[in-house]
Amino acid sequence: MRTPLLRIVCFLCCSTSVLFAQSGGSAPTFEEPEDETPEVENLTSWRLWWDWNEARYLRLAEHVRELPTASGDQDHYLGTGQTPVPRKKLTPDLAQLRAEVVPALVEIIEGSEQIQLRAASLVALGRLGARQAGELDDGRSLVGFLGQQLQQRQARVGESALLALGLCADPDALQLLGHILLDDEEGRALTQRSSVPYRMRAIAAYALGLGAERSPIGEAKRYAALYLAEGLKQKGASRDQEVACALALGLCMIEPGGQDLEAATELPPSSSREALVAFLLECFDSERTEELARAHAASSLGKLAGELDDGWRELVVDSLRRALARGGGGRNEIRQSSALALGMLADCDADGLDKRVRETLVKSSGQGDQLVQFFSLIALAQIGSRPGTGADPYAARGAIESQLIGYAQRGSSRGRPWAGLALGVLAHGLIEGGEAPSSDLVELLAKEVVKTKSPEDVGGYGIGLGLARGTEHRELLEERMWDYRSRDRARGDLLIAIGLLGETRSAERLEETMEFHKQRLPFAESSGLNLLFRPIVLERTSVALALLGRKSVVNTLLEQLEFAGSQTSRSSALFALAQVGDARAVGPVLAMLKTKSRTALTRVEAAAALGQICDPFEMPWQASYTTGVNYRANTETFGDVEYLGLLELR
Repeated sequence: MRTPLLRIVCFLCCSTSVLFAQSGGSAPTFEEPEDETPEVENLTSWRLWWDWNEARYLRLAEHVRELPTASGDQDHYLGTGQTPVPRKKLTPDLAQLRAEVVPALVEIIEGSEQIQLRAASLVALGRLGARQAGELDDGRSLVGFLGQQLQQRQARVGESALLALGLCADPDALQLLGHILLDDEEGRALTQRSSVPYRMRAIAAYALGLGAERSPIGEAKRYAALYLAEGLKQKGASRDQEVACALALGLCMIEPGGQDLEAATELPPSSSREALVAFLLECFDSERTEELARAHAASSLGKLAGELDDGWRELVVDSLRRALARGGGGRNEIRQSSALALGMLADCDADGLDKRVRETLVKSSGQGDQLVQFFSLIALAQIGSRPGTGADPYAARGAIESQLIGYAQRGSSRGRPWAGLALGVLAHGLIEGGEAPSSDLVELLAKEVVKTKSPEDVGGYGIGLGLARGTEHRELLEERMWDYRSRDRARGDLLIAIGLLGETRSAERLEETMEFHKQRLPFAESSGLNLLFRPIVLERTSVALALLGRKSVVNTLLEQLEFAGSQTSRSSALFALAQVGDARAVGPVLAMLKTKSRTALTRVEAAAALGQICDPFEMPWQASYTTGVNYRANTETFGDVEYLGLLELR
């Protein structure tokens, strides 16, 4: 997922024009970004959905840490001095983490450093995890150390400590978080407050969900669910707390117990998957539940009920279909979440239940609230790529594809790029299942990439084409990317499309842009030409190269970090390294973090990058709360940039 840095297009004004000649006709031209006033973000744009869900499709860590290919293209994996880098060197070394990284983070946290730096160091320490961090130098456990930070009076530090407790994947942390959530006597003692602030209680709930998801121990998941269910129903709970508990329960993948509805409702929610689904279903159906909490309960029901038997799926589907029905009552956020959840619960075969879900989504994709329509398109795409059972597991694939193609051609102007992206989601799911997308689908997306004039729309079609692996259109995507070289967001979208194609022939031209800073021309540092001053393009180029297997991108970014002479350029390089960095980046980034003469912001970015690079989990933790979730149902502590909520803690 993208942080606020990537939600805002940063442009630098440049008064000097610099021209570069092409050599041999192959080198790209470099132009300044257009001097534009950033537009207010369109809340119905496909980009928001992609920002919140792209981690699921990029799976960047798999590319960053993967073994060399057997193709002999060894230069993709070369490190400093052109030495092949084996896998064990691409993953941060455990001894280095314990001997160097952990002590440095602890020193910052315990010192008198700036608040944001201490907070970022806490999150980074939590991301390392209890197993990697081991015991601290003085024999303290990681959980004990993080628990002590809950007494800090600075809200940002205390909330970061709570998040770190969830991220560290230690079952012992769950009890501390449960007490904070419920604001009981133990929780007040842990925070040394007469009552626990509502923000801390909400963050504790989110952290409980992360702890349950990251822990391999079934009992830990049940323990978290017990606290979260109580927190959701607690008398006097704030809206933030209810929303946090509803979302976090979706991460508690408790083992199924085989109960029917009557038996499950008699059990505590933490007893089995069925009991938890029954509890959430009651909360979702009840008008006494806060409406935004109901919206997020829908998302959690979609995640939890997908693996249960048809009887349970039918119960959940019926509730979601009623909520989605036009005029069914409730806020639009509930309908939006219901559409997304239905996409998790049905497949493509001819079963009656699956057919009813598809019919509901086809209807909702053509009427009512715009986001309900657009989320319905995405849900249909996900269903269309999910095989069912029986003689024809893809019985409805053709009908769903035709529906999406029709919308892409004849739908509303705002909705057509959504349909293009949905076609890519459909194709991507088919490819994952061993099926090839149709040539009609791929050609339609390529045609729209050529035809569209909108800098926003071209990215939706382009990423759709990348997801569909339309490799025969590699040159088209490259050409369109250079057409938009002065529009950073559009160029970034098309860079991701090129990376998703997986065609390594694109890498050389992208590497040329990354090498531009080495020319050290007179105006390079102050102009908008240098990618160090175009953070979106730099980060998206780095991600594309990582997707294409170019391990040399890490060395290039480290060189840019050394060359950077301004705060903007250092932050840009560090942010890009956070996305694609591996073991080679740990030492240089750690050195920058420890250098007290660096600005506080540089050290904050270094701490965040270090945490992401050293995180042993394949997916960024933010994806647990963004994938398949309705970002419009936001609260102060969730998804709201202005109030520095959960997703801005890094």
